[in-house]
Amino acid sequence: MKDEYSYIEFTIGNLDRFACLQKMFEKLKEVKNNWLPDIYLKEKNDLNYSDPVDSFPWKNYLDREAAEWFANTFDFDSEEGIIYWKLLELTKPEIRSQHPFFKTPGNWYFESMLDAIFNGDYFLIDLIKEKKNQGCLYYKPRAYPFGGSGSLVELIKSFGNKITYDSSQKNNSVKDSEWNFELAKKLVKEGIGFTPELLQNRNV
Repeated sequence: MKDEYSYIEFTIGNLDRFACLQKMFEKLKEVKNNWLPDIYLKEKNDLNYSDPVDSFPWKNYLDREAAEWFANTFDFDSEEGIIYWKLLELTKPEIRSQHPFFKTPGNWYFESMLDAIFNGDYFLIDLIKEKKNQGCLYYKPRAYPFGGSGSLVELIKSFGNKITYDSSQKNNSVKDSEWNFELAKKLVKEGIGFTPELLQNRNV
């Protein structure tokens, strides 16, 4: 399957929680693959369009820990969130879109993750246990760029699993956030955009 599809490998944290993840994945797969033809209705503002994020009780598929995961989000309306947006505007596009400094701490909003999954230009294929403690999610992009795998990674992590390999990532690496609020505040105050060298050369 790995020769045919894009995939994300992960270490399974708990088999019961993995079963919950599989159940949610299968429902996402069913809804997404049936909904893809209707995306054009959305673009045309057709009254027959039904948003899949709002049309199903998705939170019922979360276990307690997953619900807590999605409660821990980055507040873009807070002082820190406002600084984040201001620094984003000061920074060159190629840096802000690629560097993990702009990968916010905290987790995705649940509805944002669902929206990204449904709008990603790919088919969901399968989510299986391949070894004793290793799982893999398979999907098939319809075209490139397809919207990225970040929302699928978030789905997997929210059920207590650890990502070990993402075939869509350059250099096969999954980078953690390098966001630094104190440095960001100083840069915004000085009207300076972020550059990677600042993490090594600037004392905070």
